[in-house]
Amino acid sequence: MLFKQEFKEFHLLKHDQCVKLISEYDRKLSQVHEMSSIEFAIIGSLFLYVGWLMLSASSVFQLRFKDGLSNEYFS
Repeated sequence: MLFKQEFKEFHLLKHDQCVKLISEYDRKLSQVHEMSSIEFAIIGSLFLYVGWLMLSASSVFQLRFKDGLSNEYFS
């Protein structure tokens, strides 16, 4: 069998084991793989939303209370 000749790691396998290995690989390869799910989309959106709010809040806080003094622009 060409498979056993090309891949020396499999030279101890029997012929029927090689056939099962190849057919299992082909079956897994032909399955459709879903790259995303609704749960991950929701969790990612929440992380982005909360992160954006924290980034905006920290920017305003830094401008308002820089050097311990209040900025007149935001008063």
